[in-house]
Amino acid sequence: MPPSLPEIGIEIEAVPVYIHKIDRPVFWNSDDDLEQRVNNAVAKIFKDPESIYSFWRVQSDFDFYCIAASLSAGRSSPSEEISFLWVKSEELEALGLVLQQSEEGRCLYARRLHYDVSINPAQARSFCFMLMRAERKACRCRKKQMQTVVDCLTQKGCQAYAEAPDLCSCMALLT
Repeated sequence: MPPSLPEIGIEIEAVPVYIHKIDRPVFWNSDDDLEQRVNNAVAKIFKDPESIYSFWRVQSDFDFYCIAASLSAGRSSPSEEISFLWVKSEELEALGLVLQQSEEGRCLYARRLHYDVSINPAQARSFCFMLMRAERKACRCRKKQMQTVVDCLTQKGCQAYAEAPDLCSCMALLT
């Protein structure tokens, strides 16, 4: 059975939330002082020279599974662990960050959940400070959990993993 949102670290009473994939949670969850953690996080997460970052809206377990499929579809091993941060829409708004819907990803269902967000260096620091002060930990969908997601969506014929996209059950959920 694929993991539930609480099992991967998302507070169910906070949904809908937006997730942003990160490479490794170690620097986020470290024991360094707050200033050092923020500096490390900004350097590791917000390094895109164009300052455009992907966020995905999550309201349900199934939303997360489809997003995970989109994030893992191009990997040599789709069941590799995924690390991410989650944030509430009101937290993004408080920082003046604007979500722009932008279809991305191989899962047809997940495409409608993708947003681009322009984040300048000052906003990046504020973003990290805000989440760290709130003691928001980086979350993970571990390899075993990801394997259950891959198995579930492969069985459903999700386009992220299927060779025949016309069989994708995710398409039916869009109508």
